Amino acid sequence: DLILNARDLIVQAYTFIKAREKQLKLLDLLKIFKEYIKKNKLQSAFLIITS
Repeated sequence: DLILNARDLIVQAYTFIKAREKQLKLLDLLKIFKEYIKKNKLQSAFLIITS
C-alpha cells in the first residue's frame, strides 16, 4: 500500500510541475515504481541513477 501511495503522490506532483526537466525526473521515478510493482525488481533504478 505504501508503494502505491507513493506512486500516486508522484503522479499528483507531476500535474503541478511545469518545468519539463523536473517532469522527466518524476517520470523516471514512475518507471522505477512500475518496475518494482510488476517485477519486484529495481534494475531500471540503477540505470537511471548512473545516467
